[in-house]
Amino acid sequence: MHPTFRLSLLVLAGIAGLSAAPAFATEAQCKFGGGFQVISRARTDAAGNDIIARAVPASAAGPCIFAKRGGDIEISTAEEADTVLGLAGTHLVMDRGTGPSRVLVIYDLSARKVALTLAYDDQEPVKIAASGVTFAAVTGPATAATCPKFKEYKANGLGAALAVETRITFPGLARSQSGKPRCIAQQ
Repeated sequence: MHPTFRLSLLVLAGIAGLSAAPAFATEAQCKFGGGFQVISRARTDAAGNDIIARAVPASAAGPCIFAKRGGDIEISTAEEADTVLGLAGTHLVMDRGTGPSRVLVIYDLSARKVALTLAYDDQEPVKIAASGVTFAAVTGPATAATCPKFKEYKANGLGAALAVETRITFPGLARSQSGKPRCIAQQ
């Protein structure tokens, strides 16, 4: 379509009180795996995503359109700022929070419940594979002796915590840690 013609159509639509795109439309994001389709979309009135999941045969994943149906699993709530990080089989991995204190959530789609929540450092990458998840888990508070930036964080109104590389393996959620703990800012 010629750009001038397209502009003319948009102007006419505006004069007629029509919109080129619905104001409520938010692009949906989809993940497929483990016999599930997870559909998320950004909330327009709060932080986080609306997230639903539905059981689907591997060969029959539906279109990526956020529309609740009977039998869907409603995963997110308005009180929680959840965003989808990835899907590993039947385990949905999400980030929860808005400030520097974040929580990694592992939701078991088969059981329809949260399987694990752990405070983590969202500044480090979360690696999701079919066999498990690797991330920097918060292990506890830091002190001036264990954190070189302890005074700086306190001066800025923040706390300090220790984080260490952690691996959660599927399906049993066994936890292992490696490397030295490091200090991070927390709210």
